[in-house]
Amino acid sequence: MGRNAKRCEKQEILEKKKCKLCIHKGNLEGARIHAESAIQQRNQSLNFMAVSARLDAVTNKIQYAITMKRVTNSMIGVSRAMDGALRTMDLEKITQLMDQFERQFEEMDVRTGVVDSTLAQTTTTIVPQNQVESLMVQIAEEAGMEINLEMPSIATTSAEPSAEASITSELSKRLKLLRNNKE
Repeated sequence: MGRNAKRCEKQEILEKKKCKLCIHKGNLEGARIHAESAIQQRNQSLNFMAVSARLDAVTNKIQYAITMKRVTNSMIGVSRAMDGALRTMDLEKITQLMDQFERQFEEMDVRTGVVDSTLAQTTTTIVPQNQVESLMVQIAEEAGMEINLEMPSIATTSAEPSAEASITSELSKRLKLLRNNKE
């Protein structure tokens, strides 16, 4: 999928060059066709990248399931061994099995943490807003255009305090009710 996305990106660049050449020659209809093709290639590239990310997420989930199955089977074996040791009441064997159980449990925690962090990295594609805005400004400057990004930032920041204020108000009301019930 990644290769297909890169192929589409290269094709998009070629279509943009063809569009520029047609504009230079005065062939506006040809320029329009190449511009449409460039947009289609870009959209197809984005679709390939999205599918690739989803496949990565599914792969990681499958790997997680396999790991959990192995750990479960291992824990079943330790549990059976502990049951046998408890029947014989061999304290040394019980201690060894408990140590083995704890090691396997710690290993499971490590594996789970690694898989969870990998899943989080694969499925979340949150990019900091300031990076997005600076890239947009850079592209606009390279093209000799101006871009105004202030309005969306203001809208998002003004919504947050009102939500926070309502939560604070709700918590204050609950605290007041609890204090009244104590008395």
